[in-house]
Amino acid sequence: IYCGNHTYHFRFFSFALPLLLAENMFGWRETILLTTVMLNAALGLFIFLSNRRNPINISFAAFAFGIALWPLSLVFFRTAPLASALSWLRLAYLSALMIAASFWVFAHYFPENKPAPKWKKFIAAIPTVALIAALVHPRFLVGDLFLAVSGRGSTLVLSHYLLYSGYFIFFFVGGLCVVG
Repeated sequence: IYCGNHTYHFRFFSFALPLLLAENMFGWRETILLTTVMLNAALGLFIFLSNRRNPINISFAAFAFGIALWPLSLVFFRTAPLASALSWLRLAYLSALMIAASFWVFAHYFPENKPAPKWKKFIAAIPTVALIAALVHPRFLVGDLFLAVSGRGSTLVLSHYLLYSGYFIFFFVGGLCVVG
């Protein structure tokens, strides 16, 4: 990949992809998710390395890394031992927070490269930090894990899920409204 004055070679993909596609390692769902991880991580890295100091590049790279982290955590939720699956599921919810928050920041910088007013940053930081702290609590949002014919699942605390969904919708749709 050519990026500015530098050329980056991603040799990892040339030997890792055949391993990921091996039928006995992952199923087709996990292979699709891991392909999504690699593509979004490469996109985020490419954008970030294009201009490391530009807030547009930083916020979009964070958005792409959040999108990469989300399916990665879902793969491990589906395939990890049951004892650690709950941690991977919590990481999936944390990565979705990262997606919404970084997109909102990106939308305020793009295309003029002007930051949001400080009061908007403050209003955005409070629920983001609060939800991150809440997701660390063992009984917030995610209840118990269960096994079904279709795979693993979890129960959700409805009031927490509504709060979480409201945050995600507000910041993601708010970012879409800002971009226009």
